[in-house]
Amino acid sequence: MIKYFLSNESGAVTVDWVVLTAGLVGLGLATTAVVSAGVQDLSGDTSAQLEDDGIITTSFATAYGTFSLSDYTRLSTGYDGNLAVYSQDISGYSDVALADQLALYSAAATDPSASAASRAWAADVYARAYNEAQNRDYDLSGNENPQAISDAWTAQFG
Repeated sequence: MIKYFLSNESGAVTVDWVVLTAGLVGLGLATTAVVSAGVQDLSGDTSAQLEDDGIITTSFATAYGTFSLSDYTRLSTGYDGNLAVYSQDISGYSDVALADQLALYSAAATDPSASAASRAWAADVYARAYNEAQNRDYDLSGNENPQAISDAWTAQFG
């Protein structure tokens, strides 16, 4: 029985395959180690050249800093009562409801087919929702600064 086991070659292909695969993985790792330093050096040179030419900057900050509701230029002078109630109620909104408000009023404030008055109202409400989200320490990186929306509205409608 032991003699039969030692003379059986049915698993030899598997052993060969494992050895060949291990060799290929080792070769791939060695190639990566050799090439990565050159690629990193080249990408650093490219980045430096683009920054020197003023094509890119390393800062992702916007022209607007942290939003402050007290510095916000309100667009709509109508609907004061409605806005006051909304401003009080929004603090009680759930996180999901607040996120929905941000999405809804951001879209409405920038809708080119909407009237100036409805866009102004939406921008004012968005500013309050944005302020509340900021107070809750939300990550607002995907949202536009309300003052930027206000400035765009002013540029278009005066």
